[in-house]
Amino acid sequence: MRNRSSVRNLEMFFFSLALCLGLAGSAEAQGKYPTREISMLLSSPAGTSTDLCCRALVTTASKVLGQNIIVLNKPGAAQSIQLVAVKAAKPDGYTLALLESGGASAQLLKPVPYDYLKDFNYIMQAFGYQHGIVVQSEAQWKTIQELIAYAKNNPGKLRMGVLGVGSGHHLAAERLAAKAGVKLNIVPFGDSVTALTNLLGGHVDAVCSASTFIPYVESGQMRILAVAGGAEKRIPKYPDVPTLMETYGFGMPSFPAIGGPKGLPAPIVETVHLAFKKAMEDPEFIKTLDKFATPLVYRNPEEITKYVQDFFTELSPVVKQLGLRKE
Repeated sequence: MRNRSSVRNLEMFFFSLALCLGLAGSAEAQGKYPTREISMLLSSPAGTSTDLCCRALVTTASKVLGQNIIVLNKPGAAQSIQLVAVKAAKPDGYTLALLESGGASAQLLKPVPYDYLKDFNYIMQAFGYQHGIVVQSEAQWKTIQELIAYAKNNPGKLRMGVLGVGSGHHLAAERLAAKAGVKLNIVPFGDSVTALTNLLGGHVDAVCSASTFIPYVESGQMRILAVAGGAEKRIPKYPDVPTLMETYGFGMPSFPAIGGPKGLPAPIVETVHLAFKKAMEDPEFIKTLDKFATPLVYRNPEEITKYVQDFFTELSPVVKQLGLRKE
Protein backbone atom coordinates (compact mmCIF):
# COMPACT_ATOMS: atom_id res chain seq x y z
CA MET A 1 0.00 0.00 0.00
CA ARG A 2 2.80 2.31 0.93
CA ASN A 3 4.63 1.46 -2.33
CA ARG A 4 1.49 2.18 -4.41
CA SER A 5 1.07 5.53 -2.66
CA SER A 6 4.72 6.38 -3.23
CA VAL A 7 4.44 5.57 -6.92
CA ARG A 8 1.29 7.71 -7.21
CA ASN A 9 3.02 10.61 -5.44
CA LEU A 10 6.01 10.23 -7.73
CA GLU A 11 3.75 10.26 -10.80
CA MET A 12 1.99 13.38 -9.55
CA PHE A 13 5.36 15.04 -8.95
CA PHE A 14 6.57 14.40 -12.50
CA PHE A 15 3.19 15.42 -13.94
CA SER A 16 3.31 18.71 -12.02
CA LEU A 17 6.92 19.26 -13.07
CA ALA A 18 6.09 18.63 -16.72
CA LEU A 19 3.08 20.95 -16.49
CA CYS A 20 5.18 23.73 -14.96
CA LEU A 21 7.91 23.30 -17.56
CA GLY A 22 5.29 23.32 -20.32
CA LEU A 23 3.69 26.48 -19.03
CA ALA A 24 7.07 28.13 -18.68
CA GLY A 25 8.01 27.13 -22.23
CA SER A 26 4.67 28.41 -23.50
CA ALA A 27 5.13 31.72 -21.72
CA GLU A 28 8.63 32.01 -23.13
CA ALA A 29 7.36 31.28 -26.65
CA GLN A 30 4.67 33.91 -26.28
CA GLY A 31 7.24 36.45 -25.20
CA LYS A 32 9.62 35.80 -28.12
CA TYR A 33 9.10 37.61 -31.43
CA PRO A 34 9.54 36.79 -34.18
CA THR A 35 9.70 33.00 -34.26
CA ARG A 36 8.60 32.51 -37.88
CA GLU A 37 8.38 34.17 -41.29
CA ILE A 38 6.79 37.64 -41.54
CA SER A 39 4.73 38.96 -44.47
CA MET A 40 5.10 42.55 -45.68
CA LEU A 41 2.08 43.58 -47.76
CA LEU A 42 2.77 46.20 -50.40
CA SER A 43 0.25 47.96 -52.64
CA SER A 44 2.84 49.06 -55.20
CA PRO A 45 3.49 46.66 -58.10
CA ALA A 46 6.85 44.92 -58.45
CA GLY A 47 9.53 47.02 -60.15
CA THR A 48 8.31 50.42 -59.01
CA SER A 49 10.57 52.70 -56.99
CA THR A 50 8.52 52.11 -53.83
CA ASP A 51 8.71 48.34 -54.30
CA LEU A 52 12.48 48.33 -54.83
CA CYS A 53 13.19 50.69 -51.91
CA CYS A 54 10.95 48.62 -49.63
CA ARG A 55 12.62 45.36 -50.65
CA ALA A 56 16.09 46.79 -50.02
CA LEU A 57 15.02 47.86 -46.53
CA VAL A 58 13.29 44.56 -45.76
CA THR A 59 16.34 42.52 -46.75
CA THR A 60 18.39 44.03 -43.94
CA ALA A 61 15.52 44.16 -41.43
CA SER A 62 15.11 40.39 -41.93
CA LYS A 63 18.70 39.86 -40.85
CA VAL A 64 18.26 42.06 -37.80
CA LEU A 65 15.11 40.20 -36.73
CA GLY A 66 16.53 36.77 -37.53
CA GLN A 67 13.48 35.80 -39.61
CA ASN A 68 12.63 36.17 -43.28
CA ILE A 69 10.30 39.00 -44.25
CA ILE A 70 8.52 38.19 -47.50
CA VAL A 71 7.24 41.12 -49.58
CA LEU A 72 3.82 40.37 -51.06
CA ASN A 73 2.68 42.80 -53.75
CA LYS A 74 -1.09 43.40 -53.62
CA PRO A 75 -1.76 46.22 -56.10
CA GLY A 76 -5.14 47.35 -57.34
CA ALA A 77 -8.34 49.16 -56.39
CA ALA A 78 -6.50 52.31 -55.26
CA GLN A 79 -4.62 50.26 -52.62
CA SER A 80 -7.85 48.83 -51.18
CA ILE A 81 -6.85 45.21 -51.87
CA GLN A 82 -3.76 45.58 -49.70
CA LEU A 83 -5.40 47.70 -47.02
CA VAL A 84 -8.40 45.41 -46.53
CA ALA A 85 -6.00 42.48 -46.10
CA VAL A 86 -3.97 44.38 -43.50
CA LYS A 87 -7.09 45.46 -41.63
CA ALA A 88 -8.30 41.84 -41.43
CA ALA A 89 -4.95 40.39 -40.32
CA LYS A 90 -4.29 39.15 -36.81
CA PRO A 91 -2.34 41.80 -34.82
CA ASP A 92 0.50 39.45 -33.92
CA GLY A 93 3.34 41.09 -35.85
CA TYR A 94 3.45 38.47 -38.59
CA THR A 95 1.56 40.65 -41.07
CA LEU A 96 3.22 44.01 -41.62
CA ALA A 97 2.65 46.50 -44.42
CA LEU A 98 3.95 49.57 -46.13
CA LEU A 99 0.99 51.91 -45.63
CA GLU A 100 1.18 54.54 -48.36
CA SER A 101 -0.41 57.96 -48.53
CA GLY A 102 -2.20 57.05 -51.76
CA GLY A 103 -4.68 54.99 -49.77
CA ALA A 104 -5.18 57.92 -47.40
CA SER A 105 -5.84 60.22 -50.36
CA ALA A 106 -8.40 57.76 -51.71
CA GLN A 107 -10.17 57.81 -48.34
CA LEU A 108 -10.46 61.58 -48.63
CA LEU A 109 -12.03 61.39 -52.08
CA LYS A 110 -14.50 58.51 -51.79
CA PRO A 111 -15.93 55.87 -49.42
CA VAL A 112 -13.45 53.05 -48.79
CA PRO A 113 -13.57 49.79 -46.77
CA TYR A 114 -10.92 50.90 -44.28
CA ASP A 115 -10.07 53.86 -42.06
CA TYR A 116 -6.48 55.11 -41.98
CA LEU A 117 -7.05 56.73 -38.59
CA LYS A 118 -8.70 53.74 -36.88
CA ASP A 119 -7.68 50.47 -38.53
CA PHE A 120 -3.87 50.54 -38.54
CA ASN A 121 -0.88 50.69 -36.20
CA TYR A 122 1.91 52.97 -37.41
CA ILE A 123 5.40 51.80 -36.48
CA MET A 124 7.83 54.10 -38.29
CA GLN A 125 8.89 55.80 -41.51
CA ALA A 126 12.23 54.98 -43.15
CA PHE A 127 12.10 56.87 -46.45
CA GLY A 128 10.00 59.48 -48.20
CA TYR A 129 8.64 60.08 -51.68
CA GLN A 130 9.85 62.34 -54.42
CA HIS A 131 6.99 63.02 -56.82
CA GLY A 132 7.49 64.89 -60.05
CA ILE A 133 5.82 66.02 -63.26
CA VAL A 134 7.59 64.70 -66.34
CA VAL A 135 7.22 64.95 -70.12
CA GLN A 136 9.00 63.32 -73.04
CA SER A 137 12.46 64.79 -73.61
CA GLU A 138 11.48 66.04 -77.10
CA ALA A 139 8.25 67.67 -75.86
CA GLN A 140 7.75 71.35 -76.59
CA TRP A 141 7.57 72.28 -72.90
CA LYS A 142 10.85 73.07 -71.17
CA THR A 143 9.38 74.38 -67.89
CA ILE A 144 6.28 73.82 -65.77
CA GLN A 145 5.17 77.36 -66.61
CA GLU A 146 5.24 76.54 -70.35
CA LEU A 147 3.19 73.40 -69.72
CA ILE A 148 0.58 75.36 -67.76
CA ALA A 149 0.50 78.12 -70.40
CA TYR A 150 -0.30 75.48 -73.02
CA ALA A 151 -3.07 74.06 -70.80
CA LYS A 152 -4.51 77.54 -70.34
CA ASN A 153 -4.57 78.17 -74.09
CA ASN A 154 -5.96 74.70 -74.85
CA PRO A 155 -8.58 73.91 -72.15
CA GLY A 156 -8.96 70.18 -71.53
CA LYS A 157 -6.47 69.21 -74.24
CA LEU A 158 -3.40 68.52 -72.11
CA ARG A 159 -3.48 64.85 -71.03
CA MET A 160 -1.98 64.47 -67.55
CA GLY A 161 -1.36 60.88 -66.46
CA VAL A 162 -1.72 60.09 -62.74
CA LEU A 163 -1.50 56.93 -60.65
CA GLY A 164 -5.13 56.07 -60.06
CA VAL A 165 -8.25 58.02 -59.15
CA GLY A 166 -7.92 59.18 -55.58
CA SER A 167 -4.14 58.83 -55.41
CA GLY A 168 -1.84 61.56 -54.12
CA HIS A 169 -0.73 62.13 -57.71
CA HIS A 170 -4.34 62.65 -58.78
CA LEU A 171 -4.90 65.08 -55.94
CA ALA A 172 -1.68 66.94 -56.79
CA ALA A 173 -2.78 67.30 -60.42
CA GLU A 174 -6.21 68.56 -59.37
CA ARG A 175 -4.63 71.08 -56.97
CA LEU A 176 -2.26 72.27 -59.70
CA ALA A 177 -5.15 72.78 -62.13
CA ALA A 178 -7.09 74.75 -59.51
CA LYS A 179 -4.10 76.89 -58.46
CA ALA A 180 -3.11 77.65 -62.05
CA GLY A 181 -6.68 78.18 -63.23
CA VAL A 182 -6.53 75.60 -66.02
CA LYS A 183 -8.51 72.55 -67.11
CA LEU A 184 -6.53 69.32 -67.43
CA ASN A 185 -7.58 66.06 -69.03
CA ILE A 186 -6.56 63.77 -66.17
CA VAL A 187 -5.90 60.15 -67.19
CA PRO A 188 -5.57 57.56 -64.36
CA PHE A 189 -3.30 54.52 -64.57
CA GLY A 190 -2.84 51.62 -62.20
CA ASP A 191 0.84 52.18 -61.49
CA SER A 192 3.78 54.43 -62.35
CA VAL A 193 5.43 51.99 -64.79
CA THR A 194 2.24 51.85 -66.90
CA ALA A 195 1.80 55.61 -66.75
CA LEU A 196 5.37 56.28 -67.83
CA THR A 197 5.17 53.71 -70.62
CA ASN A 198 2.09 55.49 -71.92
CA LEU A 199 3.96 58.79 -71.78
CA LEU A 200 6.76 57.34 -73.91
CA GLY A 201 4.13 56.00 -76.30
CA GLY A 202 2.56 59.44 -76.70
CA HIS A 203 -0.77 58.43 -75.16
CA VAL A 204 -0.49 61.22 -72.56
CA ASP A 205 1.41 64.50 -72.62
CA ALA A 206 2.71 64.55 -69.04
CA VAL A 207 2.71 62.33 -65.98
CA CYS A 208 2.61 63.13 -62.27
CA SER A 209 4.48 60.18 -60.77
CA ALA A 210 6.60 58.92 -57.93
CA SER A 211 10.34 58.80 -58.64
CA THR A 212 10.13 55.69 -60.83
CA PHE A 213 10.68 58.27 -63.60
CA ILE A 214 14.29 59.00 -62.51
CA PRO A 215 15.96 56.31 -64.71
CA TYR A 216 13.99 57.62 -67.71
CA VAL A 217 15.23 61.15 -67.02
CA GLU A 218 18.81 59.96 -66.63
CA SER A 219 18.62 57.99 -69.89
CA GLY A 220 17.44 61.12 -71.73
CA GLN A 221 13.96 59.83 -72.52
CA MET A 222 12.10 62.21 -70.21
CA ARG A 223 12.40 65.69 -68.78
CA ILE A 224 11.31 66.62 -65.28
CA LEU A 225 9.48 69.95 -65.08
CA ALA A 226 8.62 70.20 -61.39
CA VAL A 227 8.90 68.42 -58.07
CA ALA A 228 5.30 67.76 -57.13
CA GLY A 229 5.66 66.99 -53.47
CA GLY A 230 6.90 64.31 -51.16
CA ALA A 231 10.00 65.86 -49.66
CA GLU A 232 8.83 69.26 -50.94
CA LYS A 233 12.43 70.15 -51.74
CA ARG A 234 14.34 70.33 -54.99
CA ILE A 235 15.92 67.05 -56.05
CA PRO A 236 19.68 67.31 -55.43
CA LYS A 237 20.39 65.64 -58.78
CA TYR A 238 18.30 68.30 -60.54
CA PRO A 239 18.85 71.53 -58.61
CA ASP A 240 17.37 73.68 -61.40
CA VAL A 241 13.98 71.96 -61.29
CA PRO A 242 11.58 73.95 -59.07
CA THR A 243 8.98 72.59 -56.65
CA LEU A 244 5.27 73.26 -56.97
CA MET A 245 5.55 75.04 -53.63
CA GLU A 246 7.89 77.55 -55.26
CA THR A 247 5.91 77.94 -58.47
CA TYR A 248 2.26 77.50 -57.44
CA GLY A 249 2.26 77.78 -53.65
CA PHE A 250 1.42 74.26 -52.52
CA GLY A 251 3.13 71.00 -51.62
CA MET A 252 1.77 67.50 -51.51
CA PRO A 253 2.32 65.76 -48.14
CA SER A 254 2.94 62.05 -48.49
CA PHE A 255 4.29 59.08 -46.59
CA PRO A 256 5.19 55.41 -46.78
CA ALA A 257 4.73 54.12 -43.23
CA ILE A 258 5.72 50.71 -41.93
CA GLY A 259 2.78 49.44 -39.93
CA GLY A 260 0.25 46.69 -39.38
CA PRO A 261 -3.29 46.03 -38.19
CA LYS A 262 -4.65 47.91 -35.19
CA GLY A 263 -3.88 46.33 -31.85
CA LEU A 264 -0.23 45.38 -32.30
CA PRO A 265 1.31 44.82 -28.84
CA ALA A 266 3.74 47.55 -27.78
CA PRO A 267 6.73 45.15 -27.47
CA ILE A 268 6.23 43.99 -31.08
CA VAL A 269 5.93 47.57 -32.31
CA GLU A 270 9.20 48.42 -30.60
CA THR A 271 10.99 45.32 -31.91
CA VAL A 272 9.95 46.07 -35.51
CA HIS A 273 10.72 49.76 -35.06
CA LEU A 274 14.27 49.13 -33.87
CA ALA A 275 14.95 46.50 -36.56
CA PHE A 276 13.87 48.75 -39.42
CA LYS A 277 15.62 51.76 -37.93
CA LYS A 278 18.83 49.74 -37.88
CA ALA A 279 18.19 48.62 -41.47
CA MET A 280 18.14 52.26 -42.59
CA GLU A 281 21.94 52.29 -42.13
CA ASP A 282 22.50 49.56 -44.73
CA PRO A 283 24.59 50.80 -47.71
CA GLU A 284 22.53 48.82 -50.24
CA PHE A 285 19.32 50.42 -48.99
CA ILE A 286 20.87 53.89 -49.22
CA LYS A 287 22.18 53.07 -52.71
CA THR A 288 18.67 52.09 -53.82
CA LEU A 289 17.24 55.34 -52.45
CA ASP A 290 19.90 57.31 -54.34
CA LYS A 291 19.01 55.52 -57.58
CA PHE A 292 15.50 56.96 -57.39
CA ALA A 293 16.44 60.26 -55.72
CA THR A 294 14.37 59.11 -52.76
CA PRO A 295 15.06 60.89 -49.46
CA LEU A 296 15.95 59.10 -46.24
CA VAL A 297 13.20 60.14 -43.79
CA TYR A 298 12.92 58.79 -40.25
CA ARG A 299 9.87 59.13 -38.02
CA ASN A 300 9.32 57.08 -34.86
CA PRO A 301 5.91 55.54 -33.95
CA GLU A 302 4.57 58.70 -32.31
CA GLU A 303 5.86 61.00 -35.08
CA ILE A 304 4.51 58.98 -38.00
CA THR A 305 1.14 58.54 -36.28
CA LYS A 306 0.88 62.31 -35.85
CA TYR A 307 2.00 62.89 -39.45
CA VAL A 308 -0.83 60.70 -40.74
CA GLN A 309 -3.31 62.59 -38.58
CA ASP A 310 -1.94 65.91 -39.86
CA PHE A 311 -2.23 64.62 -43.45
CA PHE A 312 -5.99 64.36 -43.04
CA THR A 313 -6.23 67.66 -41.16
CA GLU A 314 -4.42 69.50 -43.97
CA LEU A 315 -6.02 67.87 -47.01
CA SER A 316 -9.63 67.35 -45.93
CA PRO A 317 -10.57 71.03 -46.43
CA VAL A 318 -8.65 71.09 -49.75
CA VAL A 319 -10.68 68.17 -51.09
CA LYS A 320 -13.89 69.83 -49.93
CA GLN A 321 -12.88 73.14 -51.50
CA LEU A 322 -12.11 71.47 -54.85
CA GLY A 323 -15.36 69.49 -54.75
CA LEU A 324 -13.57 66.20 -55.30
CA ARG A 325 -15.37 64.08 -52.70
CA LYS A 326 -17.63 61.45 -54.28
CA GLU A 327 -20.18 59.50 -52.20
